[in-house]
Amino acid sequence: MPVSLKFLVVRHPFERVISAYMDKLEDYTRDLKYRGGYYYAMYGADIVAKFRLKYQEKFPKNPLFMKKEPSFVEFVEFLIGTPVSKYDEHWKPQFILCPALPFQV
Repeated sequence: MPVSLKFLVVRHPFERVISAYMDKLEDYTRDLKYRGGYYYAMYGADIVAKFRLKYQEKFPKNPLFMKKEPSFVEFVEFLIGTPVSKYDEHWKPQFILCPALPFQV
């Protein structure tokens, strides 16, 4: 019987989270231009509404907490407090997105 080797190459989870944030949420103008503001409407506005006041009180006058878009720290806090089942595919862990690969250790 032929033997085959199965493997999956994925990016580091932290790299994926940073990349997803930078591509989808960091720049509202970019989101508006390429996606009609989808990510701000679906995630960004809620993240800002939920966490912005806390960070503005903690870091008054910090430009990160004065702009329209969520900051990276707000995004990470959103991820920590959100069930993985509600994540967008761009920041959902790869092992959840990939079909089961039977393997032996």
